[in-house]
Amino acid sequence: MKPTDELAQLRAATRQLHEVIQEAKQVRKDIQDRVDSIGPALDRVISECVAESLNKYADTVLAAIEDATAMVYRRFETLADALLGEDRKSRKDGDATLQEVLMDVPMSAQTRHRLERWRATGLVADEDA
Repeated sequence: MKPTDELAQLRAATRQLHEVIQEAKQVRKDIQDRVDSIGPALDRVISECVAESLNKYADTVLAAIEDATAMVYRRFETLADALLGEDRKSRKDGDATLQEVLMDVPMSAQTRHRLERWRATGLVADEDA
């Protein structure tokens, strides 16, 4: 084999090797592009899952707040009924209302003085006492 033939074979092999290297670089670039495209898609999926979970959590919390608020209102209505003497159970049983019980409690001198002052200023009417 002549040296020129060997040189031609080396050049051909070098060209092939260069083509293979270029193809490998392109494959690497394609893979890197795919990996880079996964990030935003993964972020979107995670964001959607978090938003959905927060919405479910918010709905649960709002329902719990509404239930607790309704319970507090019911308690206050029960207390108001008892204070105003409209508590059906107590009235049916013939028990004294809370107002009646409080009016029967002996007043201290200080409380009597306050009541007289309130009556004088018109804050409390005589029939309220």
